[in-house]
Amino acid sequence: MAADDLVHEAIVHFLGGKRQLPRNIEPLAALYEVMRSIASHAHSRIKNGPIDNAIEVTNEHDDFEDKYDVPRSVIPISLASPEKIVQDRELLAEIERLVVVDPEVNGLILSWSEGNFGSDARFELGMSSNGFAATNRRLRRLLEEYKKRSNP
Repeated sequence: MAADDLVHEAIVHFLGGKRQLPRNIEPLAALYEVMRSIASHAHSRIKNGPIDNAIEVTNEHDDFEDKYDVPRSVIPISLASPEKIVQDRELLAEIERLVVVDPEVNGLILSWSEGNFGSDARFELGMSSNGFAATNRRLRRLLEEYKKRSNP
């Protein structure tokens, strides 16, 4: 974070009411402490945050392999915990059990899973606007009923 941005952010914190200016501390000292706190939090977020998944790894030959006589390898990192993966799989299986009785709702979910939304999904399923809206409502009702049953 640039110094100007840090000063600006600290002033916004004071003016926005996120931070209070104590009576017994000089304003400049309070501003300094807020700036230090913001910088510390930004550094912690960067240090402890997830690895940027948008970074691309190229297969181009470089001198790394020549220097160290070791092939370059990249270890993928999953941000999901094993418990979250199991929970998501169970939820997906439960949703599949709910929608299997209605072929239009099942087709809608399959279309969504392929990345088709809105009019693209409607055209893929060959539905009219009213039929597509009705299918969306049926799906919403099914999920709301499931939510009520699972969270009494």
